[in-house]
Amino acid sequence: MAQVADNLPTDMSRFTASDRWPGQVYLEITGMYSLKYGALERLLVVLAGQARNRGASLVVQHNGFPRSEQYRHDLLQAGGRIEVLDLRKSVRGCVRAVRLLIRFRPVVVNMHFVDLPIRAVLLVAARALGVSKVLSMVRSQPSSSHPWAWRLVLGMMDHVLCVSDSVKNDLLVLGVSERVLATVRNGILAVTIGSGDREETRRELGIGDGATVLMCTAFDDVVKGVDVLLEAFSKYLTPKFEDFHLVLVGLDQQGETARNAPPRVHFAGITDEVARYLAAADIYAQPSRSEGLPSAALEAMSAGLPVVASKVGGIPEAVEDGVTGILVEAARPEQLATAISILAEDEELRRRMGQEGQARFNERFRMDPALTRLLRYYA
Repeated sequence: MAQVADNLPTDMSRFTASDRWPGQVYLEITGMYSLKYGALERLLVVLAGQARNRGASLVVQHNGFPRSEQYRHDLLQAGGRIEVLDLRKSVRGCVRAVRLLIRFRPVVVNMHFVDLPIRAVLLVAARALGVSKVLSMVRSQPSSSHPWAWRLVLGMMDHVLCVSDSVKNDLLVLGVSERVLATVRNGILAVTIGSGDREETRRELGIGDGATVLMCTAFDDVVKGVDVLLEAFSKYLTPKFEDFHLVLVGLDQQGETARNAPPRVHFAGITDEVARYLAAADIYAQPSRSEGLPSAALEAMSAGLPVVASKVGGIPEAVEDGVTGILVEAARPEQLATAISILAEDEELRRRMGQEGQARFNERFRMDPALTRLLRYYA
């Protein structure tokens, strides 16, 4: 993914951490580009405030300069700082990772979407520098290739924090020691929907009040199964329902997927305003081929939407089949369409499953309890 640099300030010094940093530092190595104010960004903002309350400072590494102005502002206001450093898998990335540790001498390092070789380098450097806690978040289903590498690298971490029991079990199968593994599920801030958001967003998209709207938030990667959803929509759902629309959030509005999309598919682009599109929707779809625990599905649940999702990874830990939504086999467009049709035809079922999903979200996936569990590993 290319770095997005348009509309960014030329003076980045007020956003990045200084060379001389007072007090203790918690260093979050995200290993990712930040294209919107998503669930992880919101977690980092809250974590920055908690670090400040403990007399520490949060430094957040991103591979490229974060696109969302609101995220940058909120992180600064919470006491955090951004360090822009490309740590993608390469010799240069490994060198940069070591220099980052030497520069800040953190007491805690937490790695997120970081390639295994970079995790190994960070681990060795952190041990040599006497970092108190070396943490490794595993946010997606691990590859089954090179199990010895997973065992070796993750086995030497202080804690390996898995976003779902499914991810934890996958690592156990690869031979990672249970001693270091813990499940710390994603926790997110509940979506706030404003008065009139539903009508206004539908009007902007050219969708009538009486239409049924299906929504999906995803980036354009085969693992997210957008191709499966588009096939289900064009081949099975469009012929069946006269006024049925699909809204895709997170995909390039000018990309190949958008150019080749069938009628009644609306591309919202990459946006911080996901809540507005959730407000406009009736059903949420998560057609992934692989997942750790998708924050997008949790956002939909918090907004009171029923979820149709693939039965992969940690999704069944969030979506209760037949209660908060419907689970289907991955990469099965006809099965996906059948499940969506059941909800499209039954408004009362949508309402009931949406309410159950919202209750399940409040019980298991709110930000505050999840943050409390996470911070135990920073002590």
